[in-house]
Order: sequence, then structure tokens, then C-alpha cells
Amino acid sequence: MDKAGVPPSRVTYTILIKALCLSKRTQDAEEVLSLMSAKGCHPDTFCFNTLLSGLCDFGSFASANGLLNRMMHSGCTPNTVTHNTYIKGLCKAALCDQSDFVTALKLFRQITDYGVSPDAICYDLMEAILGQGFSSI
Repeated sequence: MDKAGVPPSRVTYTILIKALCLSKRTQDAEEVLSLMSAKGCHPDTFCFNTLLSGLCDFGSFASANGLLNRMMHSGCTPNTVTHNTYIKGLCKAALCDQSDFVTALKLFRQITDYGVSPDAICYDLMEAILGQGFSSI
């Protein structure tokens, strides 16, 4: 696109990030996000959420946490989808590792600090994982 004189749009970059995540190439997707920013095309919440979903799908929670921090530092406000995506990924991982559930619970408690109210999906996620035997936490 650049060679044809047509700069990629935020939508184009987001589609590329999604495709890379679906191809299990999350590191490449992170590089596209960096390239996007370097070229002056600033990612929006939808773009960040797309990459966050890919990272969580593959259990890359350290990268997901870093992305969430990057998102906030770039001035892009996390929304309910952002938190639900991260919490859902952590809860899936919590079926194998209780420490991931503890992280999800902390994030659930911090949601309002970001100016976001948990929605029914978020409560359903937490209720489902509590029903899996972690209710003592």
C-alpha cells in the first residue's frame, strides 16, 4: 500500500494484527502495532483489544499486561471489552493455574479505577470461575 502511495489506515493495521494473531504470530502482530505507531497511525481501543485477545488466546499474559499498560500510557482508554477479554483469558488459564485466577480477581476489582463498570459478561466470567472451585479466594 505504501508503495502505491496509499498509507495504511487504522482499519488496515487492525485487520493485519487480527490475521497475524489468528495465525499464532502474536509477536509479529506486536511489531505491526509498533510500526503503526511509528508511522503516525495511532491505534484505537479496538486495535488494542484485537491484539490483547490474540495474546490472551495463547496465554501470553506478561505481554498482555504490558500491552494494557502501553494502551493506557498512549492515552487510549480501556473499555469493558478490554477488561472482559483480559479477565476471560486469565479465567481460562485459571483452570490450570490458580495464580491466574488471583490476577483476574485483582483486575476485576481494579476495573472501576479505570473508570469502567463491570458488565454482565464480566460478572458471568467471575461467577463461572468461582464455580470451578476457587471460591475460597
